[in-house]
Amino acid sequence: MIFVFSTLLLILCLCNRKSKIVFVLGIIFLWILFGWSSNNADSGIYLNRYNNYGGNIFSITEPLFTSIMQIFNSLHFEYQQFLVVISICILAIYGIVIYKLTANINFVLLLYFIFPFSMEVVQLRFTMATAVIVVGFYFLIKDDKKKGIIKYICCVIIATLLHYASIFFFIMILPKL
Repeated sequence: MIFVFSTLLLILCLCNRKSKIVFVLGIIFLWILFGWSSNNADSGIYLNRYNNYGGNIFSITEPLFTSIMQIFNSLHFEYQQFLVVISICILAIYGIVIYKLTANINFVLLLYFIFPFSMEVVQLRFTMATAVIVVGFYFLIKDDKKKGIIKYICCVIIATLLHYASIFFFIMILPKL
């Protein structure tokens, strides 16, 4: 059934590149796939980390990701509930940035769905960091040079606290300079 809905989404996105309704339906479909995903390559690792983070900010994951897990644990969220909330936040960020930066919103959503989405569902920490980097890219593109670079640097620092590999995104300042 997922294949039927995916194919339908692909056709709708190709035929209606600027439709806001199709865009919202696409985001909702991606949210269902992301938020209720399980048994992928890293889900067991994240479930274990979520349930056994140890209440220590200096746990085995990056500090901001650990803090986010602590907050959701203190609110008594199960891992699946945590994933649903985090996935809607990530997709909302992507959706807002796509909507603000392009006229062909559904075509961009389609391209996202074809490849990076399947990897991002698996790699939760890096996906969260990438969402912050996408916000940084938006600032880098839309704001004036100095202000955009400062906002981008702040976003990269935040993303690095979610996943240490994000520090390599500092190199993207060079084209702006």
